[in-house]
Amino acid sequence: MKKLALAVVGLALTGGFVVSAPMAFAAETPCSTALLAQADLDAQVKAAEVADKAAADAKTADDAAADAAAAVDTARSAAVNAGLSSADLTSAKLKALRDERTAILAVPVADRTPTQVDRLIVLERQIPLVEAFLAAEIKAATSKAAADKTDADALRREADKTDVDALRVKLAAAVKAATDACKGADGVVFFANCDQVRAAGKAPLARTEPGYRTGLDSDNDGSACEANEDVPQVVVIPKAIDTGRA
Repeated sequence: MKKLALAVVGLALTGGFVVSAPMAFAAETPCSTALLAQADLDAQVKAAEVADKAAADAKTADDAAADAAAAVDTARSAAVNAGLSSADLTSAKLKALRDERTAILAVPVADRTPTQVDRLIVLERQIPLVEAFLAAEIKAATSKAAADKTDADALRREADKTDVDALRVKLAAAVKAATDACKGADGVVFFANCDQVRAAGKAPLARTEPGYRTGLDSDNDGSACEANEDVPQVVVIPKAIDTGRA
C-alpha cells in the first residue's frame, strides 16, 4: 500500500502540495505534541492574564474617577463654609480675589484700614480654597476621561469567562507532561520552534543542551533562541495515512 503524508499547511495543486515558505518539517513525536500543548496553554494563560489586568485597570480608573469627583464635592463644601458661593468657584473669581489681595498688600501695613486688614484675612483663607477646588475639578475631568475610555463591567465579565487559576494548574501539568515526554527512552528532546523553547523556560538554548539544533540557531553562534532570535514555525507532518491505493 502506498502511503501519503499530508502537511498541515499546504495547497493542493495539480495533484501536489505547495507549502508556504519559510517552513521547516519534522515528524510528529510525543515530545513535540506535548510541547505544542504546553505552548497553547501558555498562550491561553497569558491571554487570560491580559484580560484580567485590563479589567483590573479599568476598575482602578473608575475608582479614581469616583474619588476625584468626591474630592470636588469636598473642596466645594470647604469653600462654601468659608463664605464663598458655588458661583465664586471659577478662574475669573480667583483672579479677582488675587488682584484684590495684591492691591491691599501694596498698601503699607501702617496705612491699612481695619476693613482692609479684615478683608486680607478673609482673602488669605478663600484664595487657597478656590485654588483647591479648581485643581480638584481638573483632576476629576482627567480621571473621568480616562475611565470613559473603557467599560470596566464589560471587561470584567469578559475576563471572568476564563478561570486563569485553573489554566495555570493545567499549564503546570502540561509543563510536567512535556518534560516527561521530552525525556523518553531515546533521550531525544525536540523543540519545534523558539516559542516552545521559551515556553519550556529553556531559552537561550546552548549547543550542549538537549533539544539544541541548528534550525533554532539562526546566527549559528551556538546559542539558540536568544532574545533577538527567532526561527520559522515547524509544520508537524502527521503519520502517513493509507490512501487505499495499491
